[in-house]
Parts: sequence; C-alpha cells; structure tokens
Amino acid sequence: MNYTPKQLAGVVIDLVEKDKLPLEEVTKSCVRLLSEQNELGRMHDVVSAIEQLWKERNGVATLTIETAHPISATLRKQLVHLAKGAEMREIVNESLIGGARLTVDDRVIDGTVTTALEQLRRTLYGN
Repeated sequence: MNYTPKQLAGVVIDLVEKDKLPLEEVTKSCVRLLSEQNELGRMHDVVSAIEQLWKERNGVATLTIETAHPISATLRKQLVHLAKGAEMREIVNESLIGGARLTVDDRVIDGTVTTALEQLRRTLYGN
C-alpha cells in the first residue's frame, strides 16, 4: 500500500508525540517501509512533509527580523525566547535606515524608519 508523504509524516509524528516511541525507532521503521516498497527516493518528500506538518500542528512559525544593522545578542535571545520553536531568520538591510520589520509567516509588523518616512511623505504630499 502506498502512502502519501503527508500521511507518513502524520504517522511518524503521532508515534513520537502520542505513543512516545523513540524517534530513532520510528525513523528506522519509516525507512524500512519505504525500502520494502522500493521507494527510498521519496524520503526527501517525507522529511519535508514531517517538517511542514510539525509546524502546522505545533503552531511553529518562521520569524524573520529585518534591520538596518545586526541585532544584539540580547535582542536575539529575547526573540528566541518569545518565539519558542520558530525558525528565526535575520536580515540586515541598510536601506531601512533604522527600526525593524518583523515578519511572522505572512504577517508583517513594519517599524522601520524608511516606512515611517514614506507614510509621512504620503500624508504631506498625497500618493
């Protein structure tokens, strides 16, 4: 019986989270199943599906902070603490002048100087 990568991902996550089976044991079983079906080439798709499903189930997000200058170690530590489990990316973009643009998945909080100046320009001169 062939399973989709997402179905296999669901089984793997359930066995580890709900049934509390060791990850190594579950991984070996998954590889054995794919091998028996001559489908080891699908392993990459299964791993990607596990990552995606894990994020969906646990609310884990991708957090991107874009600043004009590198952030401090203290701020990095605070962000990691606030966004537990999230994948964090840092982008240095000198054109922002100052402030930060924080993106969590598809939500953007823009507190950059560049955006504030653009909003001021629009207010003063219109579009």
